[in-house]
Amino acid sequence: MLPLITSAILIFCVATGYNPKPLKEDCSHQCGNINVPFPFGLEGGCSARRFFQLNCLDPAHSVLQYSDLLRVIRIDVTEGLVDIKINSSLPEADFSSLLQMVITSSEEPDLFVDPLESATVQWAVANLTCQLAKQNESGYACVSNNSTCISVISSSGGYVGYRCNCSAGFEGNPYIKDGCHDIDECQQTTRICEGLCHNTIGSFTCTTPKRSLILGIIIGLSCGFGILLFGLSALVLIQRWRRNTQKKLRRKYFQKNQGILLEQLILSDESASDKTRIFSLEELEKATNDFDPTRILGHGGHGTVYKGILSDQRVVAIKKSKAIKDGEISISSTRLQSSHK
Repeated sequence: MLPLITSAILIFCVATGYNPKPLKEDCSHQCGNINVPFPFGLEGGCSARRFFQLNCLDPAHSVLQYSDLLRVIRIDVTEGLVDIKINSSLPEADFSSLLQMVITSSEEPDLFVDPLESATVQWAVANLTCQLAKQNESGYACVSNNSTCISVISSSGGYVGYRCNCSAGFEGNPYIKDGCHDIDECQQTTRICEGLCHNTIGSFTCTTPKRSLILGIIIGLSCGFGILLFGLSALVLIQRWRRNTQKKLRRKYFQKNQGILLEQLILSDESASDKTRIFSLEELEKATNDFDPTRILGHGGHGTVYKGILSDQRVVAIKKSKAIKDGEISISSTRLQSSHK
C-alpha cells in the first residue's frame, strides 16, 4: 500500500477563473466513500475552477485521482484540508520532485508551496486578500449566508490566498448558497450550561441558577399548598365520619338502656309529659357549657352531676355516667327544677 502523505500543503490559488456556483446542474459529489463538495467537482462545469476538477477513476474502490501522480482520499471544506497520497509505483519517489512535476505541467502557476512546511494539507480558492476578494462580487467564493473569509498563510509567513468558513455558531459548506446552517449547541455532549440550555440562531442562552431556584421555590410552595389542602379536606372528612359513628353508637346505647321504652312511657303518661323529657347530647353539652368542670355539683357512685341551664333558662341537674366513654351519655335521672329570672 502506498504511504499517506500528510507532510505537504496543497494550495490552489489563482486570482482569476473562479465560478461561485456550478455551471452544470445535478452534479455528482460522491466517489465511492469520498465526499467531493463544491468548490471541487467530478465533471466539467461542476467545479469552481478547472484546477478543482477531480477524476473519480474507480467509484467501487473510492479511487479519486487529482493527477497521474497524486490521488485525493479526503476533502474537508470546514478546515480547508485535503489528504493526498502518491499515485506512483516508485517506492523511492521523492514527493517534492513529484510536486515540481505537477507545477511545471500545470497552466496555473504557484499551486503548491514547500511540502515540508506542515503536516497538514491546505488549500485556498484564490491568491487574493479577503479585502480584494470581497470587491469582486461575481467571483467571491464565500457565497453562503453566515460565512466569512479567512486568510491562508504558510508557516514561513508568506501569504498564500483566502478560503471561506462558516461563522461561529454555524457549520456546513460556505461555498454554496445557504450551505452554513445553525449549530444546536444544546445537543452537544459537553455540558455548556449550569441551568437550562436554549438554542438560538448562531448561539444559545442559559437559564441562570437563580431563575431555576425561584422556579423550584414556586413549585415547592404549590406542592406544599396542595398537600395542606388535601390534609385539611381529609381531616374534615374524618371528623364527620367520627361524629356519624358516635351518633350511631349513642343510638345503640340508647336502645340498649331501654331508651325507646322510656320514650313510650313518657308519651303514655300525660302527667309526666310536662316534668319528664329526653334531651339530645347537643342540648346537654350546650346546657353544661360542654360539661365545664366549674359546673360540677357533686360526684356519685355512678357518675358526675353537673349544673345545666336549658334554653328556656330553667336550671337542671344533669348526671353524666362513669360506666361509659365520653360522648356515650345516658341520663339515669333528670330532675327539673323551675327557676325564673
